[in-house]
Amino acid sequence: MHAIAATALGGFLIAIGVSHFLAPAYHRSLVPAALPRPDLLVVASGIVEIAIGAVTIVPMTRTFGMWMALALLSSYLVLWLARLFRTDAGRAATAAAAGVNAAYVTWAALLVSTGS
Repeated sequence: MHAIAATALGGFLIAIGVSHFLAPAYHRSLVPAALPRPDLLVVASGIVEIAIGAVTIVPMTRTFGMWMALALLSSYLVLWLARLFRTDAGRAATAAAAGVNAAYVTWAALLVSTGS
């Protein structure tokens, strides 16, 4: 069951990474205004998500991949929470997105805590 959940997480990350190249405008809209070169950040984060997803799927590197997935998803959660506390418009949608991201972090944390 653990291998299935880890493989699913890896596949999820690969799919999200690919979506950076299929829908770059959406992902650019998520980049905080304070960060420079949003186009480069979208491409870089897409590549990182694909790489972490692949590493998470491969049994030999799965533990490392799960830790990297947890770190990546946690950093995204921090960005969603920061957006939540900075905005008035669309607050419900932002709160929902933060909640969904918290579920992703929980998924990765459970995988890390149960080992490879």
